[in-house]
Amino acid sequence: MVLSSEMNGRVFVLIFFFWAVFTIVTPTLIILSASAKSNSDSNGERRKR
Repeated sequence: MVLSSEMNGRVFVLIFFFWAVFTIVTPTLIILSASAKSNSDSNGERRKR
């Protein structure tokens, strides 16, 4: 299947956009998760397993 030049550009932009969002969101979620975990540990709210 051959894509037109315009369609090929749209696909590239779409892939780049999702890559950029993924690159920004992933570290943010990791930082927030680590922050929440350390806050619950320091507050003594840690659940026993």
